Formats: sequence, structure tokens, C-alpha cells
Amino acid sequence: MFDSAQWRALLAACFVVLLAAGCGVTSGGGGADDDDSADDDDDSSADDDDDSSADDDCAGPAQSQSGVCFVQVSAGGGHSCAIDGSGAVHCWGDDASGQSSPPAGSFVQVSAGLRHSCGLAVGGELHCWGAGQGEAGGNCGSVDGVWFEDCGQSIPPPGTFTQVSAGGWHSCGVDSSGTVQCWGMSNGNTEDWGQVTGLAPGATFTEVTAGWRHSCALGTGGAVQCWGYDNYGQSSPPSASLTQISAGGWHSCGMGSDGLLQCWGIDNGAGEDWGQVGDVPAGVSASQVSASAWSTCVLGGDEAVQCWGADWAGQSTPPSGQFLSISAGHNHSCAIDSTRQLQCWGDDGSGQSSPP
Repeated sequence: MFDSAQWRALLAACFVVLLAAGCGVTSGGGGADDDDSADDDDDSSADDDDDSSADDDCAGPAQSQSGVCFVQVSAGGGHSCAIDGSGAVHCWGDDASGQSSPPAGSFVQVSAGLRHSCGLAVGGELHCWGAGQGEAGGNCGSVDGVWFEDCGQSIPPPGTFTQVSAGGWHSCGVDSSGTVQCWGMSNGNTEDWGQVTGLAPGATFTEVTAGWRHSCALGTGGAVQCWGYDNYGQSSPPSASLTQISAGGWHSCGMGSDGLLQCWGIDNGAGEDWGQVGDVPAGVSASQVSASAWSTCVLGGDEAVQCWGADWAGQSTPPSGQFLSISAGHNHSCAIDSTRQLQCWGDDGSGQSSPP
């Protein structure tokens, strides 16, 4: 759900060079997203960094898809966001909380969460928009029987960052020192499972991904730490060395240096188990993974997208063709194809699968 969108921050400079060379992006998304996150909606995570300008084919505002280059996409709850070759952020779909109304400016990464979005501006400053900006006086969770989502998830800390991920009711980022900082739901409410406060201090990281009630980070040596809700093992990663990670709703996934995929979390036939972990194809090799609420998508070495898990809205039935990046959202997914255009599929009830 959260979308999320899943790239590693260490590839940021390479991404920028490729962008300047004509948007030759070879991985992206979320992850968050990527990603990613789940519940009533989704998260995602992604990343990259630095200042750049694209060539003529990739520059200019996105008035329509024709002739416009998109360099990163993130599918969230009921909305999606993408960055065009000029660095402008475009969001579409549900905008009830302002999550599809991005600020002006030049960005190098965007992450669509549950009902908020965050972006990394050129220069490393974070901006977030949507729910969680103080609109309900800071009420977060159930207050006198009324549910509020003003958890501070759209109030990022100051400083410079290399990557950001918007989740359910929280967000996380990797700052320029390699420290992970998270903000949002941390008030002891029933939905506070330590997804903001539970990271053990001391390590440095290259990537963070915010899911629904949990978060995961990739250490500089490839080790993964997860914290927060762990009722299905979604915060208990394997000991393997990984190169990219994505936190979803009740599961998380990561890729090794050999491209082989590992997922952990719900796999017990319970109500939230839709095969997002158990149906991982044996020996699947990929260049990018994106975990959502009830599904998982990967970008294969052949540049084809493959998804499994819940498919009631068609979110696990991707189009054919070659793609550069993938981001799995709540009940929809989006990707950038080989012509650098946007394609989305799945639920379109709020227009989240109808990109500009």
C-alpha cells in the first residue's frame, strides 16, 4: 500500500549520470518505495540523489506523456507520483489530503505513501505533502472513537538526505551521514509498533524503506535491519547480504548481489496471506523488487515485470513489454517502460492508474 516504490542510495550518482545521458535508467522505484505499506492503502519507496539536467528528449514540463521522459515513479495508496526529466514531480489519483498536490521545484526522488508523499529535492532537502502536516492539531490514531491520521508523517526533519520513503503513518530517510531518521506515528497509539523508534542506533545505511507498521534499512555492508510490527515475521529479515530492499504490508523482500530474491513475512494461510511471500517463483532473478500490501512485483533481467499475490483489482497482472523500473502500490502498480513513459495497472477508482 504503501507505495514505496523501491533503488539504493549508493547508485544515486550513477543514476544522475545516466539521466544526463538521456534517461537511460536501469532500476528505480519503490519502494518505498518503494513501496510501499499496506492497510487501507499503500506505500512505496525509491531513491536517488544529486543535481542534473537531462537531454532535450527528457527535459521540459510533462503536459502529456507524448515525447516526455519520466525517470522515476512511485505507487502509493490511492495515488501515484512520478518525476519527469526536468525534475518536476507529478502526482495523480486521490488528493483528499493533498497527497497528489506536490510542491514546485526540482526533485531527484519521490515516494508515495498511504495518504501522503515525500520528495527529495536537488540539494538533499526533504519535502512532504498530504496527511500529517498538523491539519488535525496533531491528533494521531483513535481519539475519542474518531480516527485521525495527523501523525507528523509529512513533517520531515531538517538537514540533507540521500533517500526518502513514505509509508503508512510514518516516513523514513537516510541522511547525508548515513543515519536513518524516521518521523510520524510514535505516540504509543495502537498503531504505534515502533516503526519510527525501534531502530537500533550506531549503524550506517544506504537505503531505508517504510512499510505499513514496520520499516527496514540496508546497511553499508549489505546486512538488513527491520523494526516495528513483526506479527508475521515481516521485521525478521534473513542474515544474507542484500543489495536492495522493499517493505510492504505484512511482508518485506530483498535482492542479493546475484539478483536472487528473498521475501519474509506472512506465509501461513492467514487472512492477509495472498501468496505475496509463498508464491515467489523458485530461483527468480531480478534487478528490482517492490513489495506492497498484498502483492510483490519484480523487474526481471529481461526487463519484463512479474507480479504475484492478490490480484482482485488486476494489480498483479502487469502489461507485457520492457520496463526500466517498477513500483507496487496498494491495489495498483506503476512502471516506466523502455520508452520512458508511464504505465499503471490495477485499481483506478481514484484515477491512480491513469497517469498524465
